Amino acid sequence: MYLLLILMFSAGADEKIWTTEASGIPSPLTAQQVAIHPDGDIFLLDIAGERRILHYHEDLGFVQAMAGLASGSGKFPLAYRIAFHKDQLVVHEFNGIHLFTMDGKHLKTINPPSKGGNLDRLVNGWLVVDKKFGSPYRTYTVSIASESMLNKTKLDEWRQDLYTKRDVKPGERFIGTPHNPAPDKGYVFTNAEGSRVYVCGSGSNIIKIYDAATKKVLSTIELEKRVIPFDKAWGEAAYAKYEKEFRKDARLAQANLYPFYPEHFPLVKDMFLGPDEKHLVVALWTGGDQRYEYRVFDEQGKAVDLGWSKSMIERVVKLTDTHAYTLYWDDKVGEAGVARVPLNDLSQFLATTTNESSL
Repeated sequence: MYLLLILMFSAGADEKIWTTEASGIPSPLTAQQVAIHPDGDIFLLDIAGERRILHYHEDLGFVQAMAGLASGSGKFPLAYRIAFHKDQLVVHEFNGIHLFTMDGKHLKTINPPSKGGNLDRLVNGWLVVDKKFGSPYRTYTVSIASESMLNKTKLDEWRQDLYTKRDVKPGERFIGTPHNPAPDKGYVFTNAEGSRVYVCGSGSNIIKIYDAATKKVLSTIELEKRVIPFDKAWGEAAYAKYEKEFRKDARLAQANLYPFYPEHFPLVKDMFLGPDEKHLVVALWTGGDQRYEYRVFDEQGKAVDLGWSKSMIERVVKLTDTHAYTLYWDDKVGEAGVARVPLNDLSQFLATTTNESSL
């Protein structure tokens, strides 16, 4: 049984404000499934349950479950992220994005210009990531487009290996799904206001921060290059765990899945904005067993030390002047949710809770 909840934490006790039961595989929440409006309202994307968006008032009282649009099902079957742009809730699905009012009214749906492409809102336009499929590479092109999308300015472009190479006998045609536990991905995203664009291409050690209005580079971060041999033992364990989850979907039970192990770990494991929504966090690979280190940069691209712990970087969704909103998971009862914690109690809460499942 899967439980999704919001907690209000005070020293020595935590209080359940709301819980709901839904069928599904228990899974911790991620930061992409949580959106907190500047006024304090909280929205959760319930991926493991009913695949709806749950809306709570700033006092943590339940408001409504927002319905999706897919074939009248009332769900968001392909949603993976929610965010705010001004007073609009932006729901990201793999086939486009949907814009809603705060009270759940659907405004419009926008599809990406290219198949498999991505969109994100900017102050006065769109961030567009076009994907061109080929073999053995996929080409990514990052652009800033006008509101109508008729005019686009290219910012960056790179190629990513599709990891489809494998030994095939002469004349044999092989079709399968490769999985690389440590892929060399590119990263593109905006800040909450849509005024800045952060770009790091696949295989690159250069991060560029653009001004969305002028389309000019504000600052450039050059990461030190490193060569770390891939840990195959870790890779095999990571692949086995992925395959187990992959096969849980009955539609994929007979799929031809196989591992692809690179010679070296890539440089960047992940890249995102920290809980203050201003500082850039870059996770760098240091080896197998999910070992990596975090680097934090200010808005000018200068490395800084804010004293953020690993747990704080990975679990705190948003910081305010008085509270932190942090991800929460309890293996004993299968509870996943968000806790609003006074800043004075944050260290204690992070030390005594987790957001990792061992199920």
